Amino acid sequence: MPGLAAGFSFLQGYALAGHRGFYIRGVSVGSLAEEVARPQLHRQNLTPLRQEEAGFLLFALLKDLAVRGSLSYFSGLEVTAGLGRALAAAIGEMKLAGLTPADAAPESFLDPGKGKDMLLIWREYEKRLQEEGLLDRPALLALAAKLKKPPGPLYIIPTNMRPARLEEEFLQSLAGEQGAVPLGFPAPLGLEDARGQGPTRGQAPPPAPAGGESPFLWLYRVEDLPPHLAGKARASLFHAYGEVSEVREILRRIRKGGLPLDRCALYCTATEPYTQHLYQASQLYRLPMTFGEGVSILNSGPGRFLAALLAWAGDGWRASLFHALLAGPDLEFPQGAAFQASLARVFRSLNIGWGRERYLPCLDRQPAREEDPAALPRLRDFLGEVLDCLPAPDDRGRVEAEIFLSGARRLVDRYGSTRGPLDAGAKEKIAGLLKGLARALKGPLPLAEVLLLAEQALAGSRVGRSTPRPGALHVDSYLKGPYTLRPHTFIAGLDALRFPGTPLEDPVLLDVERERLSPHLPLRRYRAREKLYAMVQLLSLQEGEVTLSFSSHDTVEGRGLFPSPLLLQVHRLKTGDSKKDYSSLAAELAGPRGFAPRQGREALDEGEWWLNRFLQPAGLTACGDLLSHLYPGLRQGTMAHSARLSGTFNAY
Repeated sequence: MPGLAAGFSFLQGYALAGHRGFYIRGVSVGSLAEEVARPQLHRQNLTPLRQEEAGFLLFALLKDLAVRGSLSYFSGLEVTAGLGRALAAAIGEMKLAGLTPADAAPESFLDPGKGKDMLLIWREYEKRLQEEGLLDRPALLALAAKLKKPPGPLYIIPTNMRPARLEEEFLQSLAGEQGAVPLGFPAPLGLEDARGQGPTRGQAPPPAPAGGESPFLWLYRVEDLPPHLAGKARASLFHAYGEVSEVREILRRIRKGGLPLDRCALYCTATEPYTQHLYQASQLYRLPMTFGEGVSILNSGPGRFLAALLAWAGDGWRASLFHALLAGPDLEFPQGAAFQASLARVFRSLNIGWGRERYLPCLDRQPAREEDPAALPRLRDFLGEVLDCLPAPDDRGRVEAEIFLSGARRLVDRYGSTRGPLDAGAKEKIAGLLKGLARALKGPLPLAEVLLLAEQALAGSRVGRSTPRPGALHVDSYLKGPYTLRPHTFIAGLDALRFPGTPLEDPVLLDVERERLSPHLPLRRYRAREKLYAMVQLLSLQEGEVTLSFSSHDTVEGRGLFPSPLLLQVHRLKTGDSKKDYSSLAAELAGPRGFAPRQGREALDEGEWWLNRFLQPAGLTACGDLLSHLYPGLRQGTMAHSARLSGTFNAY
């Protein structure tokens, strides 16, 4: 399976459909490789390396090579964490294709100087992995493929998976001579196969696994749609004024239709900003939701606590930032909220301003408070612990990265608030994140650089990944949709920029270089085609109605956005006319959905109801009595305003 969550979702759907299975387990290729290799890893004292840690490691290597003057092509580039991540991804792809530094020649790259630098960086990376006993994902797969496996399990592999060469070799070593059983997925007509095997023009598509042919299999062959499937494409289209309005309209439709949340799935073409908007809606309306991709770690108490610590250290140790942290909900003392409030009151009276060197002297000059004489020593203990964990930079503005990050990890572990499973998962995630970053960054580094790396790592981290659960709306990427089938499906983010989007070259490995290096390296120019194939495959698996939507206005840039070409094809399929154009699609879409619902009964909250009333022809003039009854303060303010305008002497 593409992931553990996809496997769980598929087996859950399999059971709910009335099928019976005995000891069927959904696993990903990576988790299975680690399971097979675990005894060997223990014997050789090897530690698996996560992808983000590989990026940190390559960033540190690049810095070291740049200082030594060993680079030529990359010498003119600023060494950033982003460059480290891009190189980690490129090297990882080459390794997954079965390549080693010895297999690649500098002449395979457009610029031989670039090739020399790439191979040097790659060799140094392998050397560092060996020295520290680390094993990245390609190396783990290669090791697991060589190990002897016990006979017995039967492996079922979905046909829509695209394993890399090392993944395929590992799977072949598992299946052995008996081979693996393919789990068939429908093949849309008129589109190139996701594996690049050419267009499926002359063959009839197999029926969807749920039973019965789907008209969506003919989405790109509308002219050949069989008569018995005409008018059977159950799809609803709408567009909205911004992503927030798009998300709200989906929730309105669920509410209006009285749809049980656990019978609905919402798939997005982009993780953000949709996941964040939906998470905020789930908190605001207390709607149970599960997120297959998780949510930003900054939604958690420990995540915000660490972000506040980093911002404080990066802004000259400004006391107002520390007070906000000390008085806020993201810091939690074992002694309770009253203890925390007393420390915050004392700290505010110190008048520190900024500069970490002022904290303890200002505290020592402060007289004891009569109402709480123990507050000062308690605050001094806490401040001393914080300043010890986050050591001061030297005269050149540098800190020992490993010590600084380890100290931040201790503070988060001890004082980061934990109010639920999301916070508990965030603490664990932050611990691994800072530990991996500290392992990669050796020696003294500028404080600003350490803070930037930690902030970037934190901003890109996600927690709260979940499989679909009873009673909850499930939100996930459309790529995982085929494994989580629910009767009511919503797909958001179908504007032309997001889907299928414009294929972009890899910043490190160009397509022409990939072709020269190995036939097993995926080419970026085919990504849009693969995304389209996956989306049509998802649509063809749906049994109920599908709602497709996009934001037709960029509220940040203040410009219009256009629908994905996919929506035009859906419009053609619905009408049975392959010659329909965008003007016909625009007529079906009608006006955009906005922040206010079109009918008051569709409102999600009080604010939306009032917006709807305000936009009615009579406006709010017909709501005077209701306003006065619901909002006494507003009634009093209106009276005062009228009195001031009356021209007579009165209390106002």
